[in-house]
Amino acid sequence: MKIVVPAHLFIGAVAILTIPSIAGSPSSNCPVTSGVECKLPKHYLEVPARSIDDCCVACNNHTGCVFWSFKASDVGSGIACRLFDGEPQVNKSSSEFISGHAAEPSPGPPSPPAKEALRLTVNGSQLLGPDGRPVRLTGSNMQCSGMHGADPQDMHQLLGSGANVVRLIFFWDNTGYPSPQSDCMTEAAPYVKASCLHHLQWAVTQITDAGMWVILTIRAKYGAGWEPTHGVFQNATLKDRMYSMWAHLAQIYKTQDRIAAYEIMSEPRDKSASPMAIKQFYAGGCSAVHAVDARTPCMVGPGHYYNQFLFTEDILIDDKNVIYTFDFLWTYKVKKYPGDYACEDLCPGWVTQCCDGKGSTVQNFDAQWLESDILRWAIALQKKAHVPVYANQVSVTAGMGILSPSNGGYNYTSDVMRIFQKYDIGWTWWQWRGHKWPPVPGSTAFMYYVSDVKHADVGLAAAVKPFLSDKDMH
Repeated sequence: MKIVVPAHLFIGAVAILTIPSIAGSPSSNCPVTSGVECKLPKHYLEVPARSIDDCCVACNNHTGCVFWSFKASDVGSGIACRLFDGEPQVNKSSSEFISGHAAEPSPGPPSPPAKEALRLTVNGSQLLGPDGRPVRLTGSNMQCSGMHGADPQDMHQLLGSGANVVRLIFFWDNTGYPSPQSDCMTEAAPYVKASCLHHLQWAVTQITDAGMWVILTIRAKYGAGWEPTHGVFQNATLKDRMYSMWAHLAQIYKTQDRIAAYEIMSEPRDKSASPMAIKQFYAGGCSAVHAVDARTPCMVGPGHYYNQFLFTEDILIDDKNVIYTFDFLWTYKVKKYPGDYACEDLCPGWVTQCCDGKGSTVQNFDAQWLESDILRWAIALQKKAHVPVYANQVSVTAGMGILSPSNGGYNYTSDVMRIFQKYDIGWTWWQWRGHKWPPVPGSTAFMYYVSDVKHADVGLAAAVKPFLSDKDMH
């Protein structure tokens, strides 16, 4: 029987409580000191007891009791047992008393282990799902600030279950600080606005409730070095604040199911930052999140806007739980696919890496060319370092204007997706949502929302659906 006594009954010299006699328990349950009278200076509780066992049980069953003292000669008066809510401070020898501490609580049944959040596991060059089977991430980019609650469901409806990931972007030092309208950065710890955290949680919930994975990433135009004098590669304070912000996010999301990765910062823009500086920055960011959430992969990439021609061993960091990412976007000079182009027009500024220094050489930009390019960079790193690789932004070339059968945009998309599937490269399309219908040049969205009416690019959906993750043959 558990007896709960209000705290005020312990106030005063002696509190008296009448309770039924308590059946005996082995006195060995309570450590006993014989021949010692014990008191607290000002208060204790007296209860009826007929034996040492009764007094021991009364203490064990009374909330807050840590010590008891029994006097056999007081059994008839109903106050033979004194209960103390603290260690006695007055002790004196008396053969009439037997005293002792409350029994150590017996261990209850073990608590069930806490359910671990669903996570992906890096296994060499593969990602494994919670069931241990290989997973390839295929889906779309969404911006947190522009996402609507129906977007994840619309994505499943248009693309099917093979659409299994959203790369969710939020802005942090992206618009030039301060910018209270759209930027999530603050100057006070945890260096992220509470309003942004609330909206981010809402977006993550919409996506994960739809059964999809989420890659959390920040777009930091200025933090990434748009202005070379301002950015994480020059400003140690800004860098440390970004790390602290990521540690805070990892603390929030480490128990959230289906967080696929923490992508520390999208597209380093400072072209003066050395590969070593970029590598060290990402290593520090991954250390910050993995100190809080070691199970969730970190995502990093090369400089010059995640340029695939820098996708080499220079970007590898000393952390096994990492996914390596790159952009797969082509120059505006490509206006039709397939087609013949001077190599320097396909890879402006990267003739040495892309064209072996022969920029004027005319090359046929087709599926064979694309596969050769992917093998040379992304797959070379994947195989040599045994790491998973992922294309975080994929789209048609800017010069095509819009996706259409006439310029070969849909064929280009299918060819790229077929190659990615062949070599186990995950990807997210740039991007999900558009706002003008018919699309304007440069728009490459899956879905356009205009005046509450949804317009799907069914040609784009048809181009990618055969190569989504649900069609993989692992």
